[in-house]
Amino acid sequence: MQRWTKYIIRGVAVACLFALPLWAQTPLLDSVTTHDVKDGMEIRIRFTAPVRYLRHFPARQGELLQIYFQVTALDGQDLSAREEVRRVRAKHGLPGFTVSYVPPLSRDATREPLSVLLQFDRPLTYQVHEGRDKRSLYVRVPVVSAEPNNR
Repeated sequence: MQRWTKYIIRGVAVACLFALPLWAQTPLLDSVTTHDVKDGMEIRIRFTAPVRYLRHFPARQGELLQIYFQVTALDGQDLSAREEVRRVRAKHGLPGFTVSYVPPLSRDATREPLSVLLQFDRPLTYQVHEGRDKRSLYVRVPVVSAEPNNR
């Protein structure tokens, strides 16, 4: 009986060693925040690795926004192969939205473009740009005031 116990313990230990890299992977999305700016709101998508903005679609407005980027350096990190989702509630005229990252089938994040998908609760107009810190992408959204005009 003790002989089988040793085999079971060894088997569990080996399984844990193989599963350790899955737990040690670093998520790509660090945070999603919103900030008030002049005439609107700005969404900041911060990553755990340096990124370079490539393009986005559609160009100016919509309910869905796909932003393509490239990881420029991994800094010794092993990025997660898991889907990541962040939900942000509506704030100051900015509708609620979801940011989703679905990893590509290829694991070469420094060569192939990656993307995040923003799904807003309603269509809106936006502008996209890379952050100065090289770890953030910004989406600027002009917010129309809901206050009635006084005439």
